Amino acid sequence: MPLAGPEVPDPDSWNRLLADAGIPAEPAVRPAELPAALDGAPAVVLPLAAGRDPRPAADAARAVAFARRAGAGHVLAPALADATAVIAALRANIRARCGPGVAAVVASIALDPWADAELFRIARLAWQYGATPVEVGFEGAEPAVAAAAERARLLGATGVAVLRADLDPDPARGAPLWRPAAAAELIARRVGQAIDAAACGDPGIAAALAAGHDHGPAHSHGPAGEHRHDHAHGPHGHGRDHDGHDHHHHPAEGRS
Repeated sequence: MPLAGPEVPDPDSWNRLLADAGIPAEPAVRPAELPAALDGAPAVVLPLAAGRDPRPAADAARAVAFARRAGAGHVLAPALADATAVIAALRANIRARCGPGVAAVVASIALDPWADAELFRIARLAWQYGATPVEVGFEGAEPAVAAAAERARLLGATGVAVLRADLDPDPARGAPLWRPAAAAELIARRVGQAIDAAACGDPGIAAALAAGHDHGPAHSHGPAGEHRHDHAHGPHGHGRDHDGHDHHHHPAEGRS
């Protein structure tokens, strides 16, 4: 059962993609529709998310957990993609679509200030080691996609390629992250992971709840000077490539 979070502008477009790929699936539902949709046969819930906003998956985890307490056999798959997968897909699209003089505009619908700020980091990492200029544009927030394209031209680009960083599979709105066949393969992989984990007693709930907790602004625990966590999403959903958080320990604090 695909769960179309805010990174999916049009759930029907994903329904068509799944049908064209021959993948049997229930119609994609929005998060508010999920509890009612779970009132049925056991299903694998697949969050259609691309790493910038884990909260829909966390909400899905709570809905799946509630349904399981009532005896349902639903399980939760890992989100379709994380930041690492998105960066890799953007790099491939930059290489394929941005020839000499052509700049890339990494585009997405606006989510929230923290998720939108994350897109700048993703775009910067996608640009790393390449010569293609990269700008960022949003639908529903500034800088707009058109403004980002204009900035690229003013900086000397002779052409602009719009590359989607959300889960809009419509090529008329920019190059999707993955071609339909690759997206279908990724979906099958995530569903397979969920089934394998469930067979080992893991319905996928705990991981989604933990990821949802880490999303949002930096926050502090206790008075100033005590244990502070600066939350940020790295390529693996962490503040750095290998850590869950960046921990700042003051001299008087010691290690915790």
